[in-house]
Amino acid sequence: EGFGVWVRDTCHNAFRIANFLIPDRIRKSLVYVTERGFNNGCDSAAMPPIAIWDYYRATSDKSILYETYSELFKFIEKADSIYDKEKGLIRAEHSAAQDAFPEIHNGGDSLSPQIYYAHMYFDMANICDEIQKAPEKSMVFRQKGEAILSNIKRQYWNEEKSCFTSGPRGSEAYEKGIWEATGAEACVWPRFHVADSRQRREFLQTIKTQRNALNDFGLNWYPFEKGKNHFWNTCWVSWTEGIAVAANHEGDIALLRKLIFQQVRNVVVNKTFHEAVDYTTGKAW
Repeated sequence: EGFGVWVRDTCHNAFRIANFLIPDRIRKSLVYVTERGFNNGCDSAAMPPIAIWDYYRATSDKSILYETYSELFKFIEKADSIYDKEKGLIRAEHSAAQDAFPEIHNGGDSLSPQIYYAHMYFDMANICDEIQKAPEKSMVFRQKGEAILSNIKRQYWNEEKSCFTSGPRGSEAYEKGIWEATGAEACVWPRFHVADSRQRREFLQTIKTQRNALNDFGLNWYPFEKGKNHFWNTCWVSWTEGIAVAANHEGDIALLRKLIFQQVRNVVVNKTFHEAVDYTTGKAW
């Protein structure tokens, strides 16, 4: 309709459920965003290789790998352009969308994009290997993914605060134990191999007990921010799947039920899974 198709949201829809639920429809969208998608976030470039590799795993449709292979390299080039070799991290000021309000606590190395870019490199290597293309590039991709993942584990886990902070060691976020929801989800989601079982259990407990973080309406995306906008003091209810998986993985059935019923409430009240609601009132913005 002239507005464009968002890369990150399309790809998140794909690897969260659509690759299983509506593979024929999501395939068209995935091909479209690799060619003409609207880049709407610091982590957008990370998403297509992750979503397309997940699509292949869900459907065994290898043709999409051949069809999108050459287009995927422009996303790799984007990632390479913001990769800091000295830090072994991706330069990313925001954890959410491009229009996000300034995140001043993370020092410019926001957590969740680090996780997604690490797995972008892993999954691009998987795609190369599966269709037997560019073995030398595949090796480089894996090395970059391993470097980023290793630095996430080493620099973002705050033992004293029992959380992965939104910025690395040396940032205000690390010193104060500040975390945000997208980083929390990606860290505890077992598919991304960041938290070990102990860290996952401890971070889930932190999420449950942190003031202004979790209520019956949802998970506050930025529990440490006092203002109000469509990210701060807001719940994007559909973006807690990884936390639900982690709760199930660790046997925290009470938390799992809470997250499920947040989804149920959102669907009943707002007639959609994908909606942002006010953390205090539960009303859709």
